[in-house]
Amino acid sequence: MSLTRRRFLETSLFAGATSMMASRLAFASANTDSRFVFVLLRGALDGLNAVPPIGDADYAGLRGQIAIAGSGAGAALPLTADFGLHPALTFLHRSFAARELAVLHAVATPYRERSHFDAQNVLESGDNRPQGSTSGWINRALNSLPAGKSSAGRSREAGVALGANVPLAMRGPAEVASWSPMKTGALDESTLARITDLYARDPLLAQRLGDALESDAIAMEAQKAAEAEAQADADSPRPTRTLRR
Repeated sequence: MSLTRRRFLETSLFAGATSMMASRLAFASANTDSRFVFVLLRGALDGLNAVPPIGDADYAGLRGQIAIAGSGAGAALPLTADFGLHPALTFLHRSFAARELAVLHAVATPYRERSHFDAQNVLESGDNRPQGSTSGWINRALNSLPAGKSSAGRSREAGVALGANVPLAMRGPAEVASWSPMKTGALDESTLARITDLYARDPLLAQRLGDALESDAIAMEAQKAAEAEAQADADSPRPTRTLRR
């Protein structure tokens, strides 16, 4: 699903209003602006296709038709002499060049059975058995953090799960919250104008709106850049491959 500017602004406004009601999400009390973001690819990912070992002499022969070339058309984006990135992962390639990305290849849990769901439980619980724990490793990490001081009083730093339900990784003794966007129509200009007029009477709401509008401007620029990159990628020649029976 593409993220439109208006949808981004709508969810930003909702998040701003929610932050006033959910004081337990006291992000401002942290000693750093850094945040830890955990993304679990539940649909799985072919690591040898995302980060191909192009320096391995056996790689191309073992992967056959689906091997990513080390040079030429459709070649992997180079990381090191031994590894590259799939040519579609240009954002990650830029992040690696900026020293903002580290790739840990061939890392696995002790689980060796064939259940996709049990494997997910191991990843989220941090245990070596699928049903070994009813809490998640992120929640246990949150629970071990020292208490911080927030505007609402003494509280622990909270975790937020982006979704309608709290996943296993976030379940446990530490207090966490879940958030998902409202399923409402996009804001039109007249509605936005009325909200601006209404929010102007309240300093806190006005600040939240200002932050949302600033985020909207950033999203607009990012969307333009992404569209330009996608168009350039679509215009570039792509190698053709045949499927063999």
